[in-house]
Amino acid sequence: MGQNQQPANTYYLIGWIFMLLALLCEGYVLPLIVFAWIALVCFAVGYNYLRSNTGFLKDHRGRIPLIKKVFYAPYQFAYRLMWRFFRKKNNPPLMELLPRCYVGPRLTLRNL
Repeated sequence: MGQNQQPANTYYLIGWIFMLLALLCEGYVLPLIVFAWIALVCFAVGYNYLRSNTGFLKDHRGRIPLIKKVFYAPYQFAYRLMWRFFRKKNNPPLMELLPRCYVGPRLTLRNL
């Protein structure tokens, strides 16, 4: 549980910030719903980090069910945005640790 404590706390902090924003949206229904949704997603992701639940998004076949795609959409959007940002900063894109054993970011069709 120790190594995931800091990311979990970061997600909890972001969740509380968005919950505060939701509470400040008195009279504005759409921003309230969006901020509360993002806050709940951050709390759920933080909880799963804390429990070291690496498969919280995917089912036993490795697919993300539609209900989880919808609920975790803000998390997935931010995740993909961060990958795009760091992919541009990552040179070289792959590193060979051992013979025929490579480590690097998720590849796109253009990289293959």
